[in-house]
Amino acid sequence: MLCAINHDGAGRLLNTNADTVAASVATALQASLTYCFEKDGVLDAAGNVIPELTPKDYAALKVDGAVSGGMVPKLDNAFAALAAGAAQVIITSAAALGKSGGTTLKPA
Repeated sequence: MLCAINHDGAGRLLNTNADTVAASVATALQASLTYCFEKDGVLDAAGNVIPELTPKDYAALKVDGAVSGGMVPKLDNAFAALAAGAAQVIITSAAALGKSGGTTLKPA
């Protein structure tokens, strides 16, 4: 686990985007990255978990509006980490950790 609260060296706390921090560390370590949030994975328009997601699929989901809001920066960071050397990226819920499922991101 990583803390998204940092400081500027002068005593002021900074709230860093945790998804960005995690993506940067996974990239640097070429490690697997798992993002946990309240859903069991990335959902399609019908609310079903998408088992695998490519950048092309992601672009289509954004156009359709199935992926919006806070999922956009999460997926942007996730795909950037995957492209930059993270070994694997999975998006799932904390309750599903250690179980099969979730959404596995695939390179282009």
